[in-house]
Amino acid sequence: MYRFLLTPRWWGINVFVLLAIPFCIFMGSWQLSRFEARVEAHRSADKQVETAKTEAARPLAELLPVDQSTSGQRATVTGRYAKQLLVPDRQVDGKNGFYVLTLLRTDSGRALPVVRGWLPGKADAAKAPAPPTGEVTVTG
Repeated sequence: MYRFLLTPRWWGINVFVLLAIPFCIFMGSWQLSRFEARVEAHRSADKQVETAKTEAARPLAELLPVDQSTSGQRATVTGRYAKQLLVPDRQVDGKNGFYVLTLLRTDSGRALPVVRGWLPGKADAAKAPAPPTGEVTVTG
């Protein structure tokens, strides 16, 4: 009744299936291990942020370049506010509004984007408060 399974065509299909099964099992376990690694990375990042809240802020130059060990650390930087940008269509607590984003120029000439706040309504430069003049220190 199942004698057709012994034909050369079906032998090829059978060999393919027999090779595909371990491959699928291997790939499934690989995906599971990648997922578990990502979950663990998120947990450790959350713990790192919680401990960083109690530590004093350090100068930004000490934390650069940002990697897993410095991510989430509190930083402080000093500079002068430069160009101000509005980021429209941002929702906070279900209300539409916009972010006020201002570039902070450091003494080294680098520009650091600083979100200075959120305002409800349409993005309008007249609504956004002007950035402080002079040298400012930002911690975040």
